[in-house]
Amino acid sequence: MPLVARDTPDGPVWVRPAFRPEDYAAPAEAVELFERWQGDPLPTEMILGDRESPFANYVEVARQEREGRVWITLLEASREFALDVETSRTGFGAIVALPPRRAYELACARDRLRSRPVVVEG
Repeated sequence: MPLVARDTPDGPVWVRPAFRPEDYAAPAEAVELFERWQGDPLPTEMILGDRESPFANYVEVARQEREGRVWITLLEASREFALDVETSRTGFGAIVALPPRRAYELACARDRLRSRPVVVEG
């Protein structure tokens, strides 16, 4: 969900609208894009690190090992939905869309990195 700029008596701020699940739900085409790269000859890290790839707008926000597999949590920077992507030596492994509430939490956590304060509505 894009933030909205607003001027206040204390200076400019970003405003994050109140949570609505549909604003943070991963679109099917995003999951399908990752699925098309499963089995690509390049490893996950190289694909995600290529600033010319279709994944350049994704930001890694977490990395963890589960059941012997490494998963990267990615937040799409402009639309702020989130995906868990299993790393692989070739392309991507499994891809899981995160629930909208979790994507919202991840987006809010990144707000502290912004150049101006973020005010959350309602």
